[in-house]
Amino acid sequence: FPVTIGFETWSKFVKEDGIILMHDTMVEGFGVKYFFNEINLPKTNFKHCNGLGVVSKNINLINEINKNFDEFIQ
Repeated sequence: FPVTIGFETWSKFVKEDGIILMHDTMVEGFGVKYFFNEINLPKTNFKHCNGLGVVSKNINLINEINKNFDEFIQ
């Protein structure tokens, strides 16, 4: 999948407290959904607008997002 190449290319430049946003993370039959589910980093997924995935190297940041946006998280 092209998303794999983009993620692998750019994720190494993201700071420890930075985030990566991925759209369409809840669309069935779309490669982003499958790739997002396989990412082995702290992550969360907003359930509106076909899914907005948030990935970070910082688990505390993901936990804070989950706490503050609980009603929008999958």
